Amino acid sequence: MKKSLRSKVLTGLMALSLCLSMTACGGDEPESTTGQVPVNPLEAINFNEYHPESSTVVEPEESMLQKLVDAYNQNSDTVGWLKIDNTTIDDVVVQSTANNNYYLRLNAYTKAYDWYGCYYADCANTIGARSSLDKNTIIYGHSMSDNPDRFGDPDRDRFSQLKKYLDVEFAKENPYIHFTTPDDDMVFQIFSVMYCDSSWNYIEPNPGTQEFTDLINEAKMRSQINFDVQVSSTDKILTLSTCTYIYGMDNTTQRFVVMAKLLPAGTELQESVEATVNPNPKAPY
Repeated sequence: MKKSLRSKVLTGLMALSLCLSMTACGGDEPESTTGQVPVNPLEAINFNEYHPESSTVVEPEESMLQKLVDAYNQNSDTVGWLKIDNTTIDDVVVQSTANNNYYLRLNAYTKAYDWYGCYYADCANTIGARSSLDKNTIIYGHSMSDNPDRFGDPDRDRFSQLKKYLDVEFAKENPYIHFTTPDDDMVFQIFSVMYCDSSWNYIEPNPGTQEFTDLINEAKMRSQINFDVQVSSTDKILTLSTCTYIYGMDNTTQRFVVMAKLLPAGTELQESVEATVNPNPKAPY
């Protein structure tokens, strides 16, 4: 999202959310830890401008809005919140307007050096309500443990947790990714869990129709798990990307990627889905 638009939307959100929380709970405004001036809750906003009445928009719960308020008041690069059930992935997503290396080793809240980094959206993506999302929204994060002798430790931090999806039973029971922005509470259903090489352009935000179709088909061929999920060029997808060294510690171009398609607002979520192990996934080479 362009910085000016991001600031405008989030400022409106801050004002609305803080008014609601102060009325309901009698609390004070959250204090900024970076010296930012807290958002004025009395600032006049146009509610419809930030939350247009549409059946495709799911209004985030107040508790989630408050998390975004708190995160934004510490770092105005806040754009959303990522959560996957039964993992430790439950944290803020930030976005640099400069490049995709900025947050590589920074803490999302303080911008201090952090070896574990944070979750951050591709700088080329537009982040907002589902109607304004690009075809392919990409979020990056570190995988803190991976080596050629193992599939990677799924109990380590950040996107190491994505390695849990190499277990087909876990994949069946946890098919959804939750991504919430100030404008929309969205659910994506996983359709690919794969190894690939960074030379393959799977991180293009808005590929053409044929290119997008090819990307989806390629992702399914590479997937370690076969999911019974139909995806087409008219869908929007979420791509979670991290490093892997499963094919050798000296290979720095290979990635572990989870892709999911955006579900329509109001979709009834299932407790489990159909999934089987792919006997012959396409390798990165």
